[in-house]
Amino acid sequence: MTSAEPPPAAPRGAPDHVAPRGGPDHVAPRGAPDPASPHGAPDPVAPRAGIVFAVGVVAVDAMGIGLAMPVIPELLREISGLSTAQAAPWGGWMVFAYAAAMFLCGPLLGDLSDRFGRRPVLIAALATLSLDYLIAAAAQSLWLLILARAVAGMAGATYSTAAAYVADVTPPEKRAAAFGWIGGGFGVGFVAGPALGGLLATLGPRAPFLAAAGLCLAAALAGLIWLPESLPADRRRAFSWRGANPFPALAEAARLPGIGALLAASAVFMFAFNVYPAIWAFYLIELHGWTAAGVGLSLAAFGLVMGAAQAFGLGWTVARIGMRNTVLMGLAFSVLTLGIYATGPAVWVIFAILPLVAIGDLAPMAMAAMMSARVSDDRQGRLQGVLASLQGLTAALAPPLFAAIFEVFARPGASPRAPGAPFALSAVLALAALVIVALARDRSGGAAETRPAPDPAAAG
Repeated sequence: MTSAEPPPAAPRGAPDHVAPRGGPDHVAPRGAPDPASPHGAPDPVAPRAGIVFAVGVVAVDAMGIGLAMPVIPELLREISGLSTAQAAPWGGWMVFAYAAAMFLCGPLLGDLSDRFGRRPVLIAALATLSLDYLIAAAAQSLWLLILARAVAGMAGATYSTAAAYVADVTPPEKRAAAFGWIGGGFGVGFVAGPALGGLLATLGPRAPFLAAAGLCLAAALAGLIWLPESLPADRRRAFSWRGANPFPALAEAARLPGIGALLAASAVFMFAFNVYPAIWAFYLIELHGWTAAGVGLSLAAFGLVMGAAQAFGLGWTVARIGMRNTVLMGLAFSVLTLGIYATGPAVWVIFAILPLVAIGDLAPMAMAAMMSARVSDDRQGRLQGVLASLQGLTAALAPPLFAAIFEVFARPGASPRAPGAPFALSAVLALAALVIVALARDRSGGAAETRPAPDPAAAG
């Protein structure tokens, strides 16, 4: 760590102590000269418009994904001539291609943003996504569609790079609230995308892909014109191929003081939370006989509640109980709500506990903010790339497992018949994440260490 002495424990109810770069006991105002920077130069403060743009980029990316969701089954049937059931495995391969590419390329794009800045990576990712959606719109083969989804996963740097951008321009103690706005932007896009995609589907299954291409291109052009760079040249570092490889990058991040337990808990929770995209629609149809329209309504409600909690609830909660307590509270609520869904509750219960589900989803953003506060400025991109890589890995591995469990316990003649069985496993995993965070705290002597960790000697 940067000091032999642990920092004083934060007062009860206050945010966890975060030491600025100038030293553990020095608190410099925003924009004041930083003793740790060359020549005492002032820290650059990007305009509020830059943060707003970063949140908007995430919303546009989520809208682009959501636009295509309602028409993928129809497009698969049109290209292949298969029935819906026969085309479903191809849809699974599309999801796998996207997630696997995100896992492999997340650290690469994070390292590139640490070397060349956030702005060029954001703009290049958006431009690539625009081209990718055009390819998908023109695709005449299933394999070309799968390739297009892989390219989209490779370019999925928008979320992680936007998070690194926000980390560059916000002090650590305010970073959780800023990350919450990013989560809120994703929630808004996730709600608006499927709704608009459903309307555009009346023009044909390829129309939403064209709209998504236009959205991403417009965002790329706007960034080219208006987006300021957030990472000055003196805070950048040399590119490292080792750090761009997801496996060494994960291992290196896990070795950083104060990061390993949070990284493990994040991975376990990401895996658990993937139960929602994996089986939510099947769960509601099997449990209550819902139609596609009803499932779509539930997804819209899900996205609205999640987005509101991330945008408005995370900063408020952290300011009152601290980041660590926010993590523990979120994980505890996740255990509770996943356990309730495992019982196969009534429809009104499913909707009534959505706010509690949203509180549970505060945990990963709070963990990301804690980890961001513990790494140096020139490693923010790598950290966000590692988190994106973990997200891709869990999104690739979790859905097949949850779907298989659902099939075993929900098929005709199953004994016991329990469509909520995948949620039971998710509740156990969320409990494991809670235990990891709680025990890590105990081992540190009760003091949350959130200073930037020194770079490993092997890092490039």
